[in-house]
Amino acid sequence: MDDGQPSLTALGSAYWRAAHRRLDPQPWILDDPVAGRLLPEDVFARLEFAGARWPGDLVAACHAHFATRSRLAEDVALAGLADGRADYVILGAGLDTFAWRHPRASEFTVWEIDLPQTQAWKRRRLAQIGLQEPDNVRFGAADLSVTPLDALGLPKRATWNWLGVTVYLDKATTAATLGAISAISDDAVVVVEFPLALDHCDELGRRWRLELGRFASGAGEPHVSLFAPDETTALVRGAGLEPVEVLDAEQLSARYLREQPNLRLARVTLHVIARTVRR
Repeated sequence: MDDGQPSLTALGSAYWRAAHRRLDPQPWILDDPVAGRLLPEDVFARLEFAGARWPGDLVAACHAHFATRSRLAEDVALAGLADGRADYVILGAGLDTFAWRHPRASEFTVWEIDLPQTQAWKRRRLAQIGLQEPDNVRFGAADLSVTPLDALGLPKRATWNWLGVTVYLDKATTAATLGAISAISDDAVVVVEFPLALDHCDELGRRWRLELGRFASGAGEPHVSLFAPDETTALVRGAGLEPVEVLDAEQLSARYLREQPNLRLARVTLHVIARTVRR
């Protein structure tokens, strides 16, 4: 990561969400008209060039993956409103745009937690493209390797979105972070994404992991941890959380891709929805 610049992989996530809206037919899995606006022309060109040599099925899988994982977390957050969870904590928020484009975002207090340089860049960029910061957004600029979660004043009852981060952490840090979420929560639901080890991926997923791994390493953000499926639920339980659903590519496809027959999700991650028990 360049000094004063956001994570290139965070920029890449926004690029792929925008590409889904730009290149795939409606009905979109996720309608994100803001993500593309956040990307300056030079960044967009760099990301476009990086993906130009990838085969079409891998590019389409990227569109589907980044749109689907955001849609999943947002659907879980919306379901939480009925249970009184009106706080939505996005851990490693990057260029998330929920607060600026979702029709029900105003019903939440949205907590965006990320590295100071990524968050400062995003806020400058929002101002440059003429988007105000909503009153219901709380920014927490923090390096969690230095600042513990319990020092950030986060809510006890919340839906937590933790996507696209555990691959860059050692497993002990992932376990400690999940444990910290559990410790500060009276009643919370967490959506966490775990990258699968190569021998648990399908053929498309193995190609995905290798190509995106090369891209991330070239950006100075190498992949650090990959997981076996049983390892993910054991880690979640060890942190004091109880898995509610464990969703793989097939299950997410059945939920979100029924009206997108030309898109395919690679089996490359598991998404675990877990909750704490109200104390």
